[in-house]
Amino acid sequence: MEEKILITEAIELKPEDILRNPKGRVYRINSYHQNKSSFRLSPYPIEQENENPVSLIITKEALIAKKWELITEKDIKLSA
Repeated sequence: MEEKILITEAIELKPEDILRNPKGRVYRINSYHQNKSSFRLSPYPIEQENENPVSLIITKEALIAKKWELITEKDIKLSA
């Protein structure tokens, strides 16, 4: 059973972390955007046929306010 880890100020996010939004969509942090409180996200897993996947730029405050979760590869396999 997967354990939900809601993003909080205390959690340090970094590139390669995997996140799930409240609708259940999964994204991976590609890089920081401008500073370490904004991130560029891409859908995960990346679809090979799409050379330029859609990216999303979001602040850590928005991730916290909208109740995004920090997950692992194992969580993705369990929910599949």
